[in-house]
Amino acid sequence: MAARTYGVRDRYLAHLALTGDPEVTDALTRIVGDRVRAPGSPFEHASPGAADADVHAAYAGRPDPADTLFRRKTGGCCARCLDRERGLLMFLPLVPFRGTAAAEAAGLVRDATADCTAGVTMNVLDADTVDHVVTIGFTPGDPEAARRAHRALDRLHTAFAARGWLPYRSDVDHPLPPHTALHRRLRDALDPHGVFARGRFEGPQPPPAP
Repeated sequence: MAARTYGVRDRYLAHLALTGDPEVTDALTRIVGDRVRAPGSPFEHASPGAADADVHAAYAGRPDPADTLFRRKTGGCCARCLDRERGLLMFLPLVPFRGTAAAEAAGLVRDATADCTAGVTMNVLDADTVDHVVTIGFTPGDPEAARRAHRALDRLHTAFAARGWLPYRSDVDHPLPPHTALHRRLRDALDPHGVFARGRFEGPQPPPAP
């Protein structure tokens, strides 16, 4: 969905980064290209113009003083006015790096955000995990739009938790308790009095004893 921001319509766009010595990256590029073009492959080799010039410039590390891509992502809003003019909720789950899991995650997002404006970007973290960045936009001055966005966020948390795919960042309305003894030991060692992000990760805290 987020690919539309980058000049791609009605399809998904994947960027693949290859690193190493020139001989290694040249060989990997040939291998990947051959597999993409092989009979039966579900992929298409994108043309150089598959994403527009602004995206190519960003990947090349060229500066963008006018914040062109940022403004396109926010509907023309600059960074200084974003909080005032654009409401934004984010859901950040980790999903197994499997085709079936990615397809199921996409379906869960579509169902949960059917009545909202949402975008999804997927980032491969390693051979096992894909980070999903789900954004839900709404108009701050529209109470019903805000309620729809928050209901969608609730549905996302419920649906993904049922699959065991938890977010790697929580929000104030969806605290995540420690899930292992190691987490609890780290928390107790680093924050024995519970003063960091009080109430965020374990829900409301009891009042201190008189």
